[in-house]
Amino acid sequence: MGKDYYKLLGVTRSSSEDEIKRAYKKLALKWHPDKHKDPKTKKQAEEMFKDISEAYDVLSDSEKKKIYDIYGEEGLKGGISGGAEGMSGGRVGNVRYTTYTGVNPEELFSKIFGKGGHDIFDNMGDFTYTTFGGGEGMGGGSRVSFFDDGPSVGFGGFPGVSSKRSSPTTAPVQVKDYEKDLKVTLEDIFTGVTKKLKVGRWRFDGSRKYSHEKILEIKIRPGWKEGTKISFKGEGDQESPDQPPGNLVFILRVADHKYFSREDNNLVYTHPIKLIECFTGVSFNTPTIEGRTININAQPVITPKSFRIISHKGIPDQKTGVRGDLIIRFEIEFPTSFSEYQRKQMISILSS
Repeated sequence: MGKDYYKLLGVTRSSSEDEIKRAYKKLALKWHPDKHKDPKTKKQAEEMFKDISEAYDVLSDSEKKKIYDIYGEEGLKGGISGGAEGMSGGRVGNVRYTTYTGVNPEELFSKIFGKGGHDIFDNMGDFTYTTFGGGEGMGGGSRVSFFDDGPSVGFGGFPGVSSKRSSPTTAPVQVKDYEKDLKVTLEDIFTGVTKKLKVGRWRFDGSRKYSHEKILEIKIRPGWKEGTKISFKGEGDQESPDQPPGNLVFILRVADHKYFSREDNNLVYTHPIKLIECFTGVSFNTPTIEGRTININAQPVITPKSFRIISHKGIPDQKTGVRGDLIIRFEIEFPTSFSEYQRKQMISILSS
């Protein structure tokens, strides 16, 4: 019995082209040999990757699918009337026949995910494949899927997404820019990080409109500032056959940190102290962006304007790499009430 392509992809005969494609992409990412380093599982992954690639190649092509639905795998590969890409043929008497010759799994993977698509496994370890953002009927714009945690929405019609038109001086054609916030952590800005994301764009082949997906890579350098823009020319939607594709512009947004705020290349840590500690001094451990702690001995008197500086414990400068400082400020916690006796004692002490 031949292979059940529908079962391999987990779809049915009534599944749409998009459903078949989504099923292939999910399984291709799961079974790609580059993701399986253990020799025990790599061979199984290679076989599965080959089978699901073949299944998608057949079910995504209307003519191959029609032949498969009637004659099965044996008929498809054994020689059936018709003709399609990936099939070769000849003639016996007056009967023309074609045979399915298979597909190169790596070439198909690169075609679906963009050139060099298998690079998405580099330095990523295990990840969850998640699709965010919509297709036609959900804004209709470019779609972006991040392989790390965090929300993402589509371009062209979703809240928080803006677009603007730039007017080139050398050509009358207006190119549309799609702007999208790219959220990172303060630790990402400290160390630098590479973000890999999947982008779906509308393209035209003549008058035919189709969706094309590609893996983009953003290398965020240490020291980049809030609001930094990263542009990908020509990676947005193409609105019509006679217009060039728009541009994707990602705007860096740094999430609030549990301990620190950023002032230029300096990090600011605010430590709460009690009122009495203003006069007695206080010892405590302050966190650092590297994940370690430093012991601080603050001597009296500590005022609301007091601060301590630890050199070169801040964020690196994006040009020179020289780190800023860690600035420690104090937030004095005042009592909300005290007794009459305490009030008189305070007056006596502070007046002397």
